[in-house]
Amino acid sequence: MVAAVVLLVAHYGFDRTPPIWLWTALSGVAMGILGAGVMLWQQRAVDRGSRTAQRLD
Repeated sequence: MVAAVVLLVAHYGFDRTPPIWLWTALSGVAMGILGAGVMLWQQRAVDRGSRTAQRLD
């Protein structure tokens, strides 16, 4: 997240960085949020006793 903010400031404030690095950082943030959501979803499935849930030990 910090890298995305730094790249946004550098790109739009100083026009110094190539846009590919900005999109790479933003997609990394999005994938991290998605992964955290999946982990939370799986943990809730374990808590409610779903037989198909994966245990997160």
